Amino acid sequence: MLHDRMRERRCWSIVIGFLAITVFSGTVVGQSELRTGYGRCRGLQYATSINGTAMLKHFLESQNCDVVVNRTLSPAIENFDLLIWAPDSWDVPSESVIERINLWLRSGQNRTLVYIGRDYDASMEYWQNVINTVTGEPRELALRELSQSRLNWLAQSGESLQQLDCEWFTIEPGVSGNSQARLIGEVTDDLFVRGEVVWGERRIIPKSQSPFRIRSLIETETSEVFAFELTSRDSFANRIIVVNNGSFLLNYPFARKSRRPLAEELLAKVSQTEYYGCRVMLLESGPQGLIVSDSENVGGQLAWVVEAPLKYIVPQIVILGVMYCFVVFPILGRPRRLVTQTESRFGRHLEALGRMWAKTGRIQEPREVIDRFRRSIDSK
Repeated sequence: MLHDRMRERRCWSIVIGFLAITVFSGTVVGQSELRTGYGRCRGLQYATSINGTAMLKHFLESQNCDVVVNRTLSPAIENFDLLIWAPDSWDVPSESVIERINLWLRSGQNRTLVYIGRDYDASMEYWQNVINTVTGEPRELALRELSQSRLNWLAQSGESLQQLDCEWFTIEPGVSGNSQARLIGEVTDDLFVRGEVVWGERRIIPKSQSPFRIRSLIETETSEVFAFELTSRDSFANRIIVVNNGSFLLNYPFARKSRRPLAEELLAKVSQTEYYGCRVMLLESGPQGLIVSDSENVGGQLAWVVEAPLKYIVPQIVILGVMYCFVVFPILGRPRRLVTQTESRFGRHLEALGRMWAKTGRIQEPREVIDRFRRSIDSK
């Protein structure tokens, strides 16, 4: 009894120590690691990433929008009014994706796609701001991180500095830099919503012979178009809004005062509906682009795990399950020496034979055998 109690204490001590080390290590790593996952709002690398879309999602939800996250273009998009897509790719959308979204636009009324170009990485801007605010060893660390971010950026985007075309727009090389921009609207010049945007090394521009009507939405001080709207020549009901990059829509720039008004105003305009709350789908895709599927599944097979309220409950259940496994299944403590058993003991053979007869249920049979054996001896 005492041995079992000591064993249980050792088990709990090891489990608690392991969890403490894990939490401590996670805290230290979290403080030194800047998460830069792009264009998504789910998952550890994206929910708190400076390049993520979690703040954009929260803002839309604050506007009474019903927001769903998905990684495929499925028939489920027919139930949504607004699609927002920030692809983690420098290529133009594939023909199959463009065809599917065009079909979605033609199949309903008051539908909008917001396409956010890839040519922006908040990590370089983040480390540059750190360099401007600290001195000494932290500044040296920030300089190294900035250099690493630039190298990563060049490694990822260097091969895509060429002109690319699709049905919606053209991507061509440009000159990077910061610019003041304004949101075009039906107001006087003094009431324009203004904000800062960052040009990357590419420009997304309307095609010269576009099948769409083209209207500027965001222009810089030099009259360069940073975002524009494409509508069908037959109807203004549905539209495609193309934004050059996410320099005012992703998590880090969205939190800055110089850019947030521009983002909020643009999102408020595209998410407005006349009679009901807007249903929004945030599309997430990597370098391979979106997957076009005929399945009705929204958000993947495990999407329910990352949605409230289960996203608050499931992690705790998982931790408790891990602790239970560490307590119950491992054999912990000081090993004990097993008692060796030899096969030369004749009594063990009798015990085995008795157990076998007990399993057959014929209890009288061994007694009859013994009686016959005794009678045979007596007769001699």
